[in-house]
Amino acid sequence: MGKRVILAVAGAGKTYHICHNINPDKKNLILAFTHENIYNITKELTKSFGSIPAKTTICTFHSFVYRLLIRPYEPTIFDIYGEQFKNTRGVSFAEIPKSFCTDGTRKWSNKNYHKVTDIAHFMTPSRQYYCGLMTDLLIRVNKKNKNFLPHIFKSINEFYEAIYVDEFQDFREKDFEIIKMMVLNVENILLVGDYYQHSVSGKNNTGMPFKDGKKSISYEQFISELAGYGFEVDSHSLNESRRCSAEVCTFIREKLGIKIFSQDIHQGKVIEVPEDRVKEIISNDDIVKLVYSNAKNYNCFCKNWSYSKGDTYDSICVVLTEKSNNIFKENWNNNLSESSRNKLYVALTRSSGDVYIMSSQQFAREVSK
Repeated sequence: MGKRVILAVAGAGKTYHICHNINPDKKNLILAFTHENIYNITKELTKSFGSIPAKTTICTFHSFVYRLLIRPYEPTIFDIYGEQFKNTRGVSFAEIPKSFCTDGTRKWSNKNYHKVTDIAHFMTPSRQYYCGLMTDLLIRVNKKNKNFLPHIFKSINEFYEAIYVDEFQDFREKDFEIIKMMVLNVENILLVGDYYQHSVSGKNNTGMPFKDGKKSISYEQFISELAGYGFEVDSHSLNESRRCSAEVCTFIREKLGIKIFSQDIHQGKVIEVPEDRVKEIISNDDIVKLVYSNAKNYNCFCKNWSYSKGDTYDSICVVLTEKSNNIFKENWNNNLSESSRNKLYVALTRSSGDVYIMSSQQFAREVSK
């Protein structure tokens, strides 16, 4: 397998590709960022093989970090921090404490905060690792002992013959740094993801590999960087959507400049909603309304553009923003921010059928009645 990355498009079957191309007789490790992805992988593997292959391990990235990169090496990590190892108690998803507390008018030191030079910085008072700081801890330990992570990752070659990372675009900053270091040191690894679905969630929206400081990394620059990491980059195998119709894909290519094509499995049109159909479409719960934000504020079946990531519907109605209202015009100039473009792309690719598109004014007039 070597070191490969597949740049996919929405609905191309990223998870399907991984689950139907593993060798069930090999020791496989499949990583994903969210529990929802893990559920989808488990379901697809079971569909493909009848059950999870005995030699295949599926886990979230943070579970992998704790179970394979931290837990077995705790005495060494504590020693590098100049402390004697004391038993820890797993992982906490609690909020990471700031150095100070405030009531809005005054500040005082937070007794639960410790400096990064102290191992306690990375743990709760009950000695659980903060989930959001585990990769930061590993990076800092590796800076003190540059052989630490390379040694661990090379040993992982003994445990697993092939590693798969689903939805790689969800990994940012220190998490991506760990993935990158793993790539450099393991023998067989495949990353699958969609460049244009980065920066759509409420978290993991900043920093490498999609930003260099404040500057965004373009699709072409990203491919070049991946090649620099030693990847064979494949941007063709999964560039056809199994979900979206040819007309929807053409619309996205022309309006957003994203190279998505269709496998022509489904039929569906892009429909600019006429005034006389606004009420009908908003009241039809079989057509989910995808709004930019604050979906919970509306008394119809709505979902935020970004929260619809991973969903598939029979038909949808995408409610535009002020900046995208003129998308149907001949002189449309795509001046959306990178994040807004990606969120709109996610929204437009949720339907296996028709995609209705409604202006922000049409939607506001009807829901405010």
